[in-house]
Amino acid sequence: MLFGLRFDVNMKKWVLDIKLGSDPGRVKPVNEDRGYFQQDFDSQGNNIAICAVADGMGGLEAGERASEITTQYLYRWWEERVKVLISEFNDLHNPFYDQKSNVTMELNENNRQPLLQSTPLEKVAQELDQVFTQINNALILEGRQMGKRIGTTLSVLFLYGQDYVIKHIGDSRIYRVTGQAELLTEDHSWVANQVKMGRLTAEEAKHHPSRHVLTQCLGVNDNISPFLGHGTLHGDELILLCSDGFYTMVEEIQWLKYLKQFRTKAHDLQTTLDQLVALANQNGGHDNITIILVKGINDNKGKMSYIGKMIEWFKK
Repeated sequence: MLFGLRFDVNMKKWVLDIKLGSDPGRVKPVNEDRGYFQQDFDSQGNNIAICAVADGMGGLEAGERASEITTQYLYRWWEERVKVLISEFNDLHNPFYDQKSNVTMELNENNRQPLLQSTPLEKVAQELDQVFTQINNALILEGRQMGKRIGTTLSVLFLYGQDYVIKHIGDSRIYRVTGQAELLTEDHSWVANQVKMGRLTAEEAKHHPSRHVLTQCLGVNDNISPFLGHGTLHGDELILLCSDGFYTMVEEIQWLKYLKQFRTKAHDLQTTLDQLVALANQNGGHDNITIILVKGINDNKGKMSYIGKMIEWFKK
């Protein structure tokens, strides 16, 4: 039986800088948007975070109520389930992990690998499906009690270390920003379907009278089919979550310019976010504006493990 030791000598910690801004805009009297994020670390020092944008619909207090109920469900799930499911995953897939020394031992006999090179994001995605269904049912019931149809979009980004999973419904958006902008979600809208089928160009869709008609959201139909995405956030990248009140007011080329400045200059993330909200208002502010910016940072100040120190000593 052979045992190997696996460790990070410098033990760099991946941390997240997350900033949220939400504004009613210049036209609507009530902010029907909700932005939400939480972050923490698991027992092994891995960063855990959830970010979400919900754009409520139904008019004034109804839309506000829809997005508020949505974020309440996400908060409850975060508080009651997230650390539990991640702890269960770590216990199941890292049986040789020694938290005191931050050393993981791999059992290699007969090609068996108890230490799996995977994350708990598959389980997270499954549970988010359940949360989306719970929210959908709650909004349908709330709408019946209010005597009107209410609903909301919901775009959720869940990060574990540098990996992430996305659950999304509606026409709020999530972008990955490098030198360019990559849309990570699909709009559940009538015009988006027309563009897919080649009946409208992307430019025509921006100005079409039916551009706000959704084909999917929470709170309207019993059956929903949320979009699923996944990927990895690298140190030179940003993730942007936003409601349509931002991206319909600010052209991609405009907001990308501000984010490029942040990436290449010593601009503060909060300052950059405030500039983007202000830009949407300057361009008209016809809708509520909600933005979340996410930036990953490699923290080199982590302590070196005991074995790491021994290796450094032998190098001398």
